[in-house]
Amino acid sequence: PDTKAVVQDVTASMSPYTAQMLVWLALRPGLLENGQYLFFNDGDNMPDEWKVPGKTGGIYPISSNQFDSVKAMAYRAMRNGSGGDMPENNIEALLRAAKEFPDADTLLMIADNTAGVKDMRLIVSLKKPVNVIPCNIQASIHANLVDIALKTGGLIYFPDGPVFNPSKAKDGTKIDIGRKTFEYSKKRFTLVHVRR
Repeated sequence: PDTKAVVQDVTASMSPYTAQMLVWLALRPGLLENGQYLFFNDGDNMPDEWKVPGKTGGIYPISSNQFDSVKAMAYRAMRNGSGGDMPENNIEALLRAAKEFPDADTLLMIADNTAGVKDMRLIVSLKKPVNVIPCNIQASIHANLVDIALKTGGLIYFPDGPVFNPSKAKDGTKIDIGRKTFEYSKKRFTLVHVRR
């Protein structure tokens, strides 16, 4: 079976989704079996002008199958930084996870769909597939998150929607996420319909 390491954005805008993830783990302890997690907060409250791609920090890995330990590390990451500027250091966090958890076949990134990725140029160094769960989906799916899945050979797991493989998708493909319908074209998703 595929071994995954979970990489989660825990900046302030992601707090509801971090809480959901912890509830999910508490209710399904089997998910803790491999116990490979990394939480990132985009710099431990470093001033935005000091942030350098690949050296921003605010990264908290933990290898544990104990729920309380994983929860404590998530809270530690949240307490130590709330994000600051909107773009996050996703790729730095993914590269650190690949190094910390070399036996992980796949990285599962829980990401803020409303925030860009400030260090996309570092993706060339990422050698593991990244499956993306975008959170806080409004009028579109952030292009950076689509690119991460596409360039690493990963998938996109939509909350209340399908699993999407961008490397095999054709332009014009439509997907339903909750009451919204999105259309995939030119490696981008756009909202085309909302059902009442």
